[in-house]
Amino acid sequence: MRDRRRQGGFTYIELLATAAIVLVLASAIVPIYRWDQKRRYERWLKADLELMRGAIDQYKQMCDEKKILEQDVEQMCYPLTLEELV
Repeated sequence: MRDRRRQGGFTYIELLATAAIVLVLASAIVPIYRWDQKRRYERWLKADLELMRGAIDQYKQMCDEKKILEQDVEQMCYPLTLEELV
């Protein structure tokens, strides 16, 4: 008969258990990554929004100081379109 000595290597069960653990960890990491990606995008949008708000406030201030003429009475010194800010 053959001598069945323990050879170096992993059993099928050990590989299956390792794969299951890796899958569980990966399934936990993917939502965290997506959440982080969403938060980075929101920070980027917030920075752009603050920049736009600053431009609109500067336009209003210049209009109040009569450096920019109002085109419409209902405008109340705010730009009617975004192209006016450029």
